Amino acid sequence: MALQVSEVETYLEAALGGSSAAPYTTVNIVNHTGQWLVNARPWKWCEGAVANLSLVQNQSFVALPRLRSIVSVYPTNGLTIQWEFTTIDELQKIRSTGTVSPLKYWGAVTHTPKAGGGAPSARIELYPTPSSNENDFLVLHYHADWTPVTKASDYVSVPEWLEPLFVWACTEVVRAFEEYDKAAEGGLLGYDRLTRLTQSKVWTDAVQRDGSLQPNIGRLTNGAAESGPHHWDTRFHVAVTDPN
Repeated sequence: MALQVSEVETYLEAALGGSSAAPYTTVNIVNHTGQWLVNARPWKWCEGAVANLSLVQNQSFVALPRLRSIVSVYPTNGLTIQWEFTTIDELQKIRSTGTVSPLKYWGAVTHTPKAGGGAPSARIELYPTPSSNENDFLVLHYHADWTPVTKASDYVSVPEWLEPLFVWACTEVVRAFEEYDKAAEGGLLGYDRLTRLTQSKVWTDAVQRDGSLQPNIGRLTNGAAESGPHHWDTRFHVAVTDPN
């Protein structure tokens, strides 16, 4: 069953012989741990997030949802509209030429500060600037960012098979706060404890479980995989180079 913040607190008290290190609450610990876990690697369980992006007339960018990284962006009408990522420098060069193609858009990811402070917002700078509103113009697939918790009754957004690793990571985060300014057992200081966790069998097993849900990614394409004559081996459904 899904893991609640209150359950994490129970685990922490049992493992550490008391409550979390003040002034950090269990909610803080869970969010710190979640941010670290999501950023530690491109987990497949974070990859399923999808959003439709709309274009706004005379607005040269499109806002992005909270995300870790982009998996892909494609036009909804891929038969007639082309999309290409580029650097912000190259995008400015293309803008400076004034060349407009109604059948192709370029984009570059940037971050803009928020008025009054806070985390910057990610967005895609566009060229050409849309001349009209276009609903659901782009389909965005992305690795989701950590979903913050705010209270003890909230559920932690990790797969059930990852819960043991997550709870262990929470205990290491607490110890990291407590031991940040002093020597720790085995010479481990602060967040070095999380490095040890990523070198454990529990971590390796979690990574393997995460990547094994889909058995393959289809036929190899491009490059040498498509060179020379091929025939189909229906037993394995792969393209095999003709030995003759």
